[in-house]
Amino acid sequence: MRGTLRKHTPGKWRLQVFIGTDPTGKEIRQSKVVTAPHTRDGKKAAEIALAEWVIEVTAPDRVLDVSFGLLIARWKVHISTARLSPTTVDGYLRIAKVLDAEFGAHPIGAITTGTVDAYYTRCLGAGWSPNKVKKVHRVFSVVFNQGIRWGLASYNPVTISTPPKVDVPEVVPMPDADLVAAIKAATATGGDWPLFLRAAIGTGARTGELCAIRPSDVTGNRLTIARAVVWNKQTRSLFVKPTKARNFRTFSIDPGLAALLAAPLTRYVWGDEPKNPQSVTTYWGRLQKAGTVTESFKAIRHRSVTLLLGGGMDAGTVARRHGHTQQTMWGTYAHFMPSKDEAAPDILTGGLYD
Repeated sequence: MRGTLRKHTPGKWRLQVFIGTDPTGKEIRQSKVVTAPHTRDGKKAAEIALAEWVIEVTAPDRVLDVSFGLLIARWKVHISTARLSPTTVDGYLRIAKVLDAEFGAHPIGAITTGTVDAYYTRCLGAGWSPNKVKKVHRVFSVVFNQGIRWGLASYNPVTISTPPKVDVPEVVPMPDADLVAAIKAATATGGDWPLFLRAAIGTGARTGELCAIRPSDVTGNRLTIARAVVWNKQTRSLFVKPTKARNFRTFSIDPGLAALLAAPLTRYVWGDEPKNPQSVTTYWGRLQKAGTVTESFKAIRHRSVTLLLGGGMDAGTVARRHGHTQQTMWGTYAHFMPSKDEAAPDILTGGLYD
């Protein structure tokens, strides 16, 4: 990299950039001082300022000397202020840490498509799943694209790399035996678990959506899913956000469930605060460890979708009810849709050749 960074006076850093040589061969440098505390975060901020200044004062052919570590540091700041779910940001930052450890010291121009493919091969050889490598690939590409927008990279070597193919995970609906056992266990546990499980079975909603249901979301026998809650690991607090599809959806539920959800006088069905999704994960994990159930909590949602499709409900209605896109319905649940192929001959040629 054509720049250096060192501590100046307390709370300040001196940046210096090499911009060429004079006729005698002596190096020409520019320097300036930026304000940032002498802490880890302060140093990162100074490094980002240095990277930006390198781009500003050096020739275009010097850009590729900027380290990938400086790009990833600036991108982490950028993504942390984006309008994304805390869970999504946390996942991105974990992957950014992995990429920084592997490529942080590399000049951006030294990272080629071959470098990227070799990295993926090593990851797979180390036991990573194809799905994990694919997630790293997506973030890697996003970082480079942002680097291009900022003028830190001239092209994206990740886009034409070859990540592993990821098989579509098999959809396993919750077996009835598991469901009966879970209902008995929830009844024995008491508290709000019997109602929470009944809501999951009767709606097929996502865990975070179930945790954020309010009594006011129920009108008659119809429920509106308007929000979700996630656990923010960074602040260790609950965060209420829009649903995954960022839209409201209203659908019918059984009258008994509707009455139970509408009855509480608290802000949320589960109390004055939403239910913590982490508690659901922990509770269900205990049931799995005890052998009470074999499938994940998400299998209840799969059961809801597959039962409705098998019962003849059209895919569009099922998709809207569960907040799925048509792409998800056809890509994930198509084989659960009843075939009506037997009627095709009569529809196509009926009456024409009789």
